Amino acid sequence: MRTSAAFPYVISDERLHAYARVPLAERLRWLEELVRFTQAWRAAPEVDPQWVQPTAGAPR
Repeated sequence: MRTSAAFPYVISDERLHAYARVPLAERLRWLEELVRFTQAWRAAPEVDPQWVQPTAGAPR
């Protein structure tokens, strides 16, 4: 198990082997998508909490 600052997670050997079988071009495409997502998230404006709609079942 590997622990990051935010949360623990487990990656099985089977999943690592399956990832290793994915073609390099596909893995690079996934990486590019993650980079675009991360850049878009960082560029998004900050939301004032008073304007956020509460979700069903969320504590108030």
